[in-house]
Amino acid sequence: MTLGDMKSEVLRLIEEINEENEGLTDDPDFKNKINNVIDFIQHELARIKKIPAIETREVKEGDTINLNELENFYQLKCVKGVRYTSFGTTLDILDDGTIKIYYYKYPKKINEKSKDNTELELTDDALGIMPYGVAADLLKSDVSNQYGQIYANRYKGKATRRIYNKKIYKRKVKNIKFTNEIRWIKPSKNTYKRIWHNYFKWKNYKIGQKFEQRRWN
Repeated sequence: MTLGDMKSEVLRLIEEINEENEGLTDDPDFKNKINNVIDFIQHELARIKKIPAIETREVKEGDTINLNELENFYQLKCVKGVRYTSFGTTLDILDDGTIKIYYYKYPKKINEKSKDNTELELTDDALGIMPYGVAADLLKSDVSNQYGQIYANRYKGKATRRIYNKKIYKRKVKNIKFTNEIRWIKPSKNTYKRIWHNYFKWKNYKIGQKFEQRRWN
């Protein structure tokens, strides 16, 4: 999706689009703000749905790499190829060889000078959430317009579900080993204790019922 496509989708969402106008809207305030708002929201979403990147270079023992010098560096994932030590965003190289730095990056910055054919770097699912966040930000100063809050709630809900579902998925698949073998899993001692505890509670309840019946008969 291009910047122009995103602007068109947002302005259509808030019913402020005019495709005959070069800026796609007759509202000068929206026209001046929309690129900066898109940049803010895309950076916010890039921390939820991360953009992977790889840097490969030849290094020598004693070299130092500042991760902040990588293209739009956001967060380090791992380093392969050579031994190294790290402190903050600095890597001190201990071997000669080829280093591969796997990291996550921010998208390219969007400003008022960015052209409408600029490609947005977020994934499709993040781009699907993005119009609601941009629309909410554009309308937040208009207190008489309830749609700003509606879009804000929808944006937060979709973004939150994206984070929550990702955490649940990771928790489910972590440390699971798959096998074709079917086997009986022996219950723990605590499981047996709970079974016997519940059994004796039920047994005592039945005995008590019988005693009450005999007493009144």
